Amino acid sequence: MVRWGIDSVSANIDAVETIRRVVARTEQKVILDYIRDLHEEKTKNKKL
Repeated sequence: MVRWGIDSVSANIDAVETIRRVVARTEQKVILDYIRDLHEEKTKNKKL
């Protein structure tokens, strides 16, 4: 989320668990996208 300029999150106490899940899911997606990009770049370089 820091990538998008977000350095803090505020939430009502009843929304904390939902926010945690959303943040965790987003972090996982960023990590998977990064790994996918690395793999694609590595594969592309082997073909050249």
